[in-house]
Amino acid sequence: MRPLEWDVRFSSGVASLDDDHREFLALQNSLLEARGHGRGHRVLHEVLEQLIAWAEIHQAREEAMFGETGYPGAARHRAEHERLLAAARSLRLRHALDLERLTRAVLGLFDYWWKRHILEHDLEFGRYLAAERHGAPV
Repeated sequence: MRPLEWDVRFSSGVASLDDDHREFLALQNSLLEARGHGRGHRVLHEVLEQLIAWAEIHQAREEAMFGETGYPGAARHRAEHERLLAAARSLRLRHALDLERLTRAVLGLFDYWWKRHILEHDLEFGRYLAAERHGAPV
């Protein structure tokens, strides 16, 4: 996926909405750029949080305009807003769960490393070294 640049073809004709859409492109492009430099995973959570915050503000602005203008497609458009925001929130939850899973796995590795490697193998090696220093057989 390549970064997108704003083009007049993207214009809704409403300056505030177009400004919002430019922010959206900037968010997408920031993730793409970070990914291209091998930092995508480091900025993913922050970009996802910014996307959700952006969507909440943008969608509220748009939906207020629906009411002010009597837009006939408002119900369908609102439903799409709800679907997209739910998808972003679901990704945030999955990301958090994956981080929790990763945290548990890393803690399990620490536990194994401590109990099985350090307390067994390294201490055994330490006893060997101590015996060698004192000339005693192991």
